[in-house]
Amino acid sequence: MSEPPHIENFEIVGCLGQGGMATVWKARQASLDRLVAIKVLAPHFATEASDIARFCEEARAAGRLKHPGIVQVYDANFRDGSYYFVMELVDGCTVGEWIRRKGKLTEQDALTVAESVAVALDYAATGFGIIHCDIKPENIMVDADGTLKITDLGLSRAISVMKGAPAEEILGTPAYMAPEQVRGETDLDGRVDIYALGATLYHMVTGHTLFAGGSVDETMQSQLASSVPSPSREVAGLSRGFVMLLAQMLAKDRKYRPADWKSVLVNVRRVRGHHMPLGEVPPPGASTLFVGSDGIETVKRQAAQALAEAERRDERRSHGIVWLVAGLAAVAAALAVWAMVSGAPAPAPRPPAGRAVPTEAERQLQEARAYVAEHPRDFAGGRARLQEVIDACGDAACVDRARDDLSRLQVRHGQDVQATREMLDKACRDLIAAGQREDAARMLEQYRGRNETETAEWRRQHAAEIRAAAPRTRPPDDTVAPPPATPPPATPPALTPDKALRRAATALLRQGAAEAERILRNLGSAPAEVASDGRIAALRDLVEQAVGVERDLLETYRRQKGQRVAVPLTTGTVRGTVRNVNQKVHLALDDGSERAFGVDDLDVQERLRLLGRNDSAGATLLKTVWAYRSHATDRARTLAAQLPAPAGAAVAAAMDEAAAP
Repeated sequence: MSEPPHIENFEIVGCLGQGGMATVWKARQASLDRLVAIKVLAPHFATEASDIARFCEEARAAGRLKHPGIVQVYDANFRDGSYYFVMELVDGCTVGEWIRRKGKLTEQDALTVAESVAVALDYAATGFGIIHCDIKPENIMVDADGTLKITDLGLSRAISVMKGAPAEEILGTPAYMAPEQVRGETDLDGRVDIYALGATLYHMVTGHTLFAGGSVDETMQSQLASSVPSPSREVAGLSRGFVMLLAQMLAKDRKYRPADWKSVLVNVRRVRGHHMPLGEVPPPGASTLFVGSDGIETVKRQAAQALAEAERRDERRSHGIVWLVAGLAAVAAALAVWAMVSGAPAPAPRPPAGRAVPTEAERQLQEARAYVAEHPRDFAGGRARLQEVIDACGDAACVDRARDDLSRLQVRHGQDVQATREMLDKACRDLIAAGQREDAARMLEQYRGRNETETAEWRRQHAAEIRAAAPRTRPPDDTVAPPPATPPPATPPALTPDKALRRAATALLRQGAAEAERILRNLGSAPAEVASDGRIAALRDLVEQAVGVERDLLETYRRQKGQRVAVPLTTGTVRGTVRNVNQKVHLALDDGSERAFGVDDLDVQERLRLLGRNDSAGATLLKTVWAYRSHATDRARTLAAQLPAPAGAAVAAAMDEAAAP
């Protein structure tokens, strides 16, 4: 086993797992007093400065994803020759472990998993343009409370910037890879994850992967050109709608797959409700799931038959209930008359022919199931009754059925907890956008309502994160110490090149590139030894480049003039229509007011997104400043080391001076 890493602010508690690519450690984050998981990648990855910078940017972009169905990335960095991610700790198991324990999952359980995954991936794709590229059962977690969470979302792209990483570990897992992913195409979109989720659905209901048993190369080649039979041939009871949904999601040509996650969600929910999915089956040979021309017509015909049969079944059920009630009443009356005439007690009713009398174990299970059905929101009561059956029942078959029911109840409970978190998270974002950050934190701490206990730890941590992200403000005037009584010196000290350089670098770190540019320009009238110093000229050129990059970032909004946009700011997301762009972007808000913002007002992750792959010296200087002002000093020093020597040394010296006691 690897030696525990030493990472500042984290106390390693134990090892959670180890593979060829990474070791995952359980740790306590001292600053927020919370348990986290730290994934430390193997040391064979590249260590070039440019690769490290891009890796950290991509991984931190994943940190912007805050959704109950996504394992959150808190931080990422490179230290002592290793890349690592700090992530939310999930106390549970993977869907892969669930499959191995059960052998295979039921159609309804598989669809429940698919629905939760689709909701989370729709959030990531719609709001942030992030795709996963490695959806599989091992990357879907079931938390202790039943919540389903996707792990490693956004990290595939972060890892892919490291030139030394093995290709098969970056591109995905062969059994779940879409054909375009196998071919190495670069214009991947969300449909690559739709294919992977289809392959995951197939694995869940059959208990084995697509093209099981082949080598890595054989599996990848099969994803391009081969097909598998319908899972209904080996798993009895799979619905026609489920098979058709799989055929759509596993289309080899992505144009035949659902267009987006909203389309997937509609069809998953239709199939869960025993309806056929919308859309057409891919043409013969166009899907990894084999459906010939005859099969397509059969599916269409069966869909129509299923609808007609459902309507007839509903009609028969309504009539059947009436006749059943009347029949039972007639039997009861006849028994009563016979008892009065004969003077003998009425005979006990006998079970219908061919139906065995339920055993005591089966009766207990039926009672527990009835309670769960009648009290769908009492998860604790349902769990307790099913657990009683498991603990006290001596019938192995009944125990297995009770455990299945308990697993389903846990997942349903997890979805309910997830809905509560989403509701609270939305309320927080609304309060923060309105400038009420402290009210948002208190609302989380004082919440009393549904799933109060289950969300207690999440609410505590989320409130701490909200407060930690609050901008620093100056204390009220009455708390500011009075100025010293000592009068200022009669004459200001002489300005030297070192002092001028330090003043400009300090302003750069504290106030930004624009203020540093103003100070450096004013040095043109300083003494000759200052104005002509080569270090000052080098820093001025670099700062001017950074100011130009900032202007370019704001110009990206000019292309959206007249459009309604959502802009992540440091105070929360604002929504409005872009009216104009000059030194700032001007938004017309929905309430009729106007909001102007500059680069420094944007959320740090939004600035990095707009910056993209810009590796110029000016862009690197901006990233250095942003990291420093976000208190990521180690990251800021790493970036400063990549700057041209005179300017980089001046910025590093200003950091050292600020850190000195």
